[in-house]
Amino acid sequence: MNGVVKIKYINGNEESFVFAPKFDPATMTNRIKELLSLSALIFQLENGLTVIPIANIESISIIHSKLGRNAISIPLAIAASRFVSGSE
Repeated sequence: MNGVVKIKYINGNEESFVFAPKFDPATMTNRIKELLSLSALIFQLENGLTVIPIANIESISIIHSKLGRNAISIPLAIAASRFVSGSE
């Protein structure tokens, strides 16, 4: 059973990776928290590695067939605008 990791970068681009989970989807949230403590996500692909610095990621969505239509999403950035004093 495969899952999908969808990454949205701070520049607006998106990229998806298919993975075969080596852990129980019920413990996925804890595993994600562990991954986010790293400075980069590393995906081992058939033809090499892809290293993505966490600082370049706005959000990560992980979708697994056992979760049905639900996805776990962990936002890494909050959409906001700069407050300028006197411009209210």
